[in-house]
Amino acid sequence: MLAPSSGLLRAGLALKLSQIKRATRSYLRDRTNQATGTVTSYAIAAGLFAAAAIFLIAACLVGIAALFRWIEINYGLFWASGAVGALLLVIAAFCAALAKSHLKRPPPHFPSLTSRLRVAVKANPIKSDHLDAVKDTAAAILRAPPGPVTRASRKRLREITQKHGILLIFDEVITGYGRLGFAFAAERYGVLPDMLTFAKGITNGAAPMGGVIVRDTIHDAFMTGPEHVVELTHGYTYSAHPLACAAGLATLDIYRDEKLFERANKLEPKFADAVMSLKGLPNVVDIRTVGLTAGIDLAPRPDLPGKRGFDGLNSAFHDNDLMLRIAGDTLALTPPLIVTEEQIGEIVERVGKVIRAVA
Repeated sequence: MLAPSSGLLRAGLALKLSQIKRATRSYLRDRTNQATGTVTSYAIAAGLFAAAAIFLIAACLVGIAALFRWIEINYGLFWASGAVGALLLVIAAFCAALAKSHLKRPPPHFPSLTSRLRVAVKANPIKSDHLDAVKDTAAAILRAPPGPVTRASRKRLREITQKHGILLIFDEVITGYGRLGFAFAAERYGVLPDMLTFAKGITNGAAPMGGVIVRDTIHDAFMTGPEHVVELTHGYTYSAHPLACAAGLATLDIYRDEKLFERANKLEPKFADAVMSLKGLPNVVDIRTVGLTAGIDLAPRPDLPGKRGFDGLNSAFHDNDLMLRIAGDTLALTPPLIVTEEQIGEIVERVGKVIRAVA
């Protein structure tokens, strides 16, 4: 199960391994084609630049020869040679312009792997009461109950996964550490997942750090080998780096001392009201908020899924001094927990400008 923060949350209920494989295969194929196309484009550009250089040199030589011939002979030969030189210059300029266009040509756009998985789930929905048929092949459960996410819907999901022996995993990299007004979304919805991933908020992004919290049943499953053998080889070169650990401890102290989780809770309704004011703007399909985070779905451009979102990212950063994230054509807002009501208004105003700019 991907947590409430997942980009796949809008999709259906269960995803089989075969669907994941098909989506991943097509994504890798397109990535390969994109890379091949980029290499080909640069090769063509290099060839055209070489041709342009040859024609330019030839034009210079013919031009110099024409000048001397003009002095020595009549104007007729000069004009003839000059015309040839001018033609070579035109050809050289054309080749250079064509080569430049190949270098500037953007790589072909194609849907991300997340978008493909979302499509796969929507095209092959499996209802929760049909999980018995897929419990041996289910690789993940991607559930977004209609309407707002509630404690009851999350608890029901916990019951279903527990019944069929499917691990429930909450990805709380974004939702953890106060984003939803609690330490984790699991706490907000009263659900105990089997695994919980976290990062970002643990150090306020000041130093790279992340981790996974697991239930005792998963932990104990690895603690069965000989005493001298490493139970789970999962270390990294910079695991438990003292700088990141110090940043994490300091961040947790600030969360507690400044009561930032409680602050996010109080700001949630004001933030939701402000973001919902964007309804009715061009191409806004849906708006969802929870805690201090929001997703604004924009209608995709015809035959270019994700392009409107990408243009929105550029407009926000370059034209509106605003940092936001995108997931396909969805604008994701995650303001800092210290944001003020006035700053929320300013953020939403700038997001409105972004949405109009990419209409």
